[in-house]
Amino acid sequence: MRAADVSSAVVRAASKVRGERILHAKGRTFTAEVTTTGSDLGVPLLDEPATHRAVVRLSRGAGLPDLLPDALGLAIRLLDAHGPGRHQDLLLTTGTDRPVLRHAIVPRRDLLASTYTSLVPYRLGGRSLLVAARPDGDGHQSSVHVLRPDDVRFRLSVGTTLGPWRDVATVRATGVHPDGRAIRFSPFTTGGGIWPGTAVQELRRTSYSASRVGRDS
Repeated sequence: MRAADVSSAVVRAASKVRGERILHAKGRTFTAEVTTTGSDLGVPLLDEPATHRAVVRLSRGAGLPDLLPDALGLAIRLLDAHGPGRHQDLLLTTGTDRPVLRHAIVPRRDLLASTYTSLVPYRLGGRSLLVAARPDGDGHQSSVHVLRPDDVRFRLSVGTTLGPWRDVATVRATGVHPDGRAIRFSPFTTGGGIWPGTAVQELRRTSYSASRVGRDS
């Protein structure tokens, strides 16, 4: 049996026991704007300066109590990024911006002051690069339930495992999304020269899909 199939079966069973998805069930979703600053990555979405409508979700990966560190999640969807109805999703998890350690999940408590990374590289215009979202404000918050749109601001960056981060966009929440629980993010909602290029992303995709049972289905 493939690793993706085993992962899917485990997550589906756990979600059924819990009565809702086991992954990132505890979160809050916002309307947002993503402003690209221009680059030379060979990716149309990032190369041209523009402001895009977006949706952003901050969540606690295992849904642990706010006092405990958790694998926090930041999901970003750029709406119609590659044409009408063709969105771009980026799924990021708390990690570190330190060289060498950028592939490791680092449990955190603070949703607004933590660095989020893709953990595994994306293929961006033919290059293998990690994607990161780094805090662009001075807010601190450990509870997803009381997050305010005005405090949700990040710099979107790309970089290699060892090299410096390069800022390519800013992310700013504009309001609370009225139906955020219904949105399904996926690393394979992508296009325009952006591709999740490793088998780990396949595990991630099947695990997210398998967790959608119970109240979140």
